[in-house]
Amino acid sequence: MYSRGSEWRRWDLHVHAPGTLLNDNYGDCWEDYVAAIEASSVAVIGVTDYLTTRSYARLKEYKDAGRLSNVALLIPNLEFRISPRTARGSAVNIHLLVSPEAPDHIAHIEDALSYLVFEGVGGKYRCTLHDLAKLGRAHEAGVLLDEAARKAGANLFKIEFDTFKRWFDDQPWLRENSIICVAAGHDGLAGLRKDDGWKAVHAKLARFAQIVFTATPSECKFWLGGSGKKAHDEALEFYGGPKPCIHGSDAHELTKLFEPDEQRYCWIKADPTFEGMRQILFEPADRVHIGPSSPAITISRPNVISAVQIKSSNGWFTDEPVQLNPGLVAIVGKKGSGKSALAEMTAVAAGQVPQKNDVRSFLKRAKGHLNGTTVELQWGDGTTGKHTIHTAVGLSEPRVRYLSQSFVEELCGGEEGASRLEEEIEAIVFAHLDPTERLNASSFAELRRIRVERVERRRTDIQAQIEQSNRVTQAIHERRLSLGEKRAQRQALEEEQKSLNETTTSGATVAETKFAEDLARLQAALGQAQDKASTIKRNLVQLDDVEARVEAFRRDGIRFFTEVSAKLRSLGLSEEAAAAFKPTFVGDPDIAIAACKTAMQVELAAVEGQSDSPVPGTINALTQQLEVLSRKQSDDQARRELIQAAQTRLSEIRAQVQRLDAEIALIERDDVAALEAARTERLEAYLEIFDTLAEEARILDGLYQPVRDRLQQGRGNERLLEFEIRRRVDVEAWLERGEAVIDLRRSLDFGNLKRFDDLAEFARETLAPAWESGDREQIRAAFGCLADQIRTRLPSEANFLRKNRTFADFMAWLYEVQHITLNYGLVYQKTPLEKLSPGTKGIVLLILYLAMVQHERRPLIVDQPEENLDNESIFSDLAAYFRTAKRNRQIILITHNPNLVVNTDAEQVIVAVCSRGENGHPSMRYVSGSLENAAPTGPDIRGHVCRILEGGETAFRKRDERYRLSRT
Repeated sequence: MYSRGSEWRRWDLHVHAPGTLLNDNYGDCWEDYVAAIEASSVAVIGVTDYLTTRSYARLKEYKDAGRLSNVALLIPNLEFRISPRTARGSAVNIHLLVSPEAPDHIAHIEDALSYLVFEGVGGKYRCTLHDLAKLGRAHEAGVLLDEAARKAGANLFKIEFDTFKRWFDDQPWLRENSIICVAAGHDGLAGLRKDDGWKAVHAKLARFAQIVFTATPSECKFWLGGSGKKAHDEALEFYGGPKPCIHGSDAHELTKLFEPDEQRYCWIKADPTFEGMRQILFEPADRVHIGPSSPAITISRPNVISAVQIKSSNGWFTDEPVQLNPGLVAIVGKKGSGKSALAEMTAVAAGQVPQKNDVRSFLKRAKGHLNGTTVELQWGDGTTGKHTIHTAVGLSEPRVRYLSQSFVEELCGGEEGASRLEEEIEAIVFAHLDPTERLNASSFAELRRIRVERVERRRTDIQAQIEQSNRVTQAIHERRLSLGEKRAQRQALEEEQKSLNETTTSGATVAETKFAEDLARLQAALGQAQDKASTIKRNLVQLDDVEARVEAFRRDGIRFFTEVSAKLRSLGLSEEAAAAFKPTFVGDPDIAIAACKTAMQVELAAVEGQSDSPVPGTINALTQQLEVLSRKQSDDQARRELIQAAQTRLSEIRAQVQRLDAEIALIERDDVAALEAARTERLEAYLEIFDTLAEEARILDGLYQPVRDRLQQGRGNERLLEFEIRRRVDVEAWLERGEAVIDLRRSLDFGNLKRFDDLAEFARETLAPAWESGDREQIRAAFGCLADQIRTRLPSEANFLRKNRTFADFMAWLYEVQHITLNYGLVYQKTPLEKLSPGTKGIVLLILYLAMVQHERRPLIVDQPEENLDNESIFSDLAAYFRTAKRNRQIILITHNPNLVVNTDAEQVIVAVCSRGENGHPSMRYVSGSLENAAPTGPDIRGHVCRILEGGETAFRKRDERYRLSRT
């Protein structure tokens, strides 16, 4: 009957008609009255009269005769005035809204009224028109006409509340087919004094009422509850719990018909049936709205699918369009009935095609059978879109958000979906950021890269610095390993020198001795000059290296300035201002290098001397002197040659000894300082890496802060969600890489760490906590201790390394940080996302979709989110989020769980039914309506829910218990 389910319609449940027993200002104008109703947009009218159904019965005659076609339902509203009096002296107004569904409902009502008795002067009077006239005549002398007597009697018929309640409780039919309403204003609950003995009467009356007649915002706020104030909640609970607030025009004349003060119209989201009205007892806050316009306009009409029609499906689907509610649409049905098929085809028509690896996809399984099938979507703004299934293509920005069962399972089911889940969560976070905070990035990953780019660049520079320190350490280490060999070489040279000296002096003549001394003197002088020249040439080579590095710096500076100036100009800086960023030297290095090179070349020329006119003491002069000396003949030419060879070798030995002494001095003196400097520099650089990690954490924390704030502002399970920036330390991975460098069979002998197992234990117990803390001083204390113990082994051979591994490899492993990473992840109930069960991951994902992305207005299609969840989790965790999210966006939910249908108060339920067609293929059709739709008023949606969904009756019962209103 109402296939689109529960929709917002205007109801006026407090309208008097011509002939109402009290305060009738209409006159005899029934035709005008009926015409005015027909010109209105009110769907349901509560036809009100005092103590009788007479006005209702008269208006019902018009409707039965074919008038009032625009009005879906007339409800008899019986108004009673009961004592005690209010503070203003008036009676309390109580209304009975009675179901008109039974054909003989008027007879039932009149029969029940005959048992309500007023004891007055002259006897007892029943609540019938006849006895009301008798009562009026008994108390108003001179009243003879029946109508005047009835009006007088109605004004006198005021009974005690306890009498009224006993009467109502004794009327089974009336009790089961009516709803009790009480006024909240000065003519109702607010008018009663709540002191002394009247307090108990006020409480009984409040508990007895199921609905409150009021449009005052403060009164509505009280009766709907949810203020969060303990005293308020306790008082409301004392009065029987939350109660829906409705309002009517209380019209007693045509000018007031359907026009309450301040346009406080009453809108009810339900089928225009009495059973529909009952739903407001269960959903007092969500099913009723008082205001000038319907809440339905809060959902943008271009973002609402109003109907889906599948055509040319070769009998797989019926051609009739499936009407869709703008709120929560629950699609239910037996397995294989076509629930997911309808959802998927809707999503595809809106531009979201199934994933390539989606093995559950209906369209992929039915491939080849639906060629030519088209899906037409009608949108709330009147536009339509027609899509042929086999040619449908995905849009970069689909008009719906479709969470298929396979998609959720892939994200939440295993490790392979972890990265996808993280990406999906990051997309939600990115969407929640203020647009001005997105820095024109297109994704969270890009935004994060922009934010941490400088930190990562600094970390790269630091790691290069550590590698350079490692290379220096390796070079020093290799030199220190050669120290013994150099000392041995020097000792051998000294022994050779001693032997040669003995050779040249043993048995020599005076002339031979003089020759040997002159030769030795000249060769020593020549060696010193040559050594000086070698030093100058080496310095010239180093100067060339400085010159090359200056050129490299200039090239790097040009690249830097090109990149930076482009960014600066994009920020609006002028070229003149950007020029300040150009790297430059304080002076001119070319001039300084040229001057230094010239000075060195002059000095070299002075040492070498001219060949044609050599200066004494230069290399050329000494060389010529040696040539002259060598040409002198001796009496013993053989001995002369022996002495000359010995002196030449002695000159070489002296040069080698001088070189070895310099190298040994460098190792023993300068290398110790250089090694300590490299160690200090490396440790400080290593600690600075943790500073960059801390800075990156601060940046990321700032990115997540808006989301964190939004989560903490929530009232549900989103407050159990937290985004944390965690350091993840994989000590075992670090040790495993160390095993590839260190020979586990050999001794380390790093102080107290004798073997690799000792190092592993130290890493787990001391290093790991320091790394995880990220605290610079704690890391310095722990890692510095290890570095100190390793330093004790440097003078000796690094024989603990594996074959073909160097000490540089060892240091590179020791100072690596790839096992220390920042995890910016989600924590739910103190458990990291990666450790949650698949079902709980699904809850988290849906909470984020439903609670976080509140700006999203596209329809959300979710296929069976309850997989791997228990009923209690669904009832307590998910239902509330669907209830909240549906206020801002259309939700299409495929489910086999009754709690996601009943306790979300789904506006529409679509029942999928599948049979076999003539060609043997499935034939799917869809029956829809509201939860309040029950036999015999329509397709019996409630019955379908109870039959199809296991636990359906229990879900309805839990809802009833949750909103049960006490009348005691």
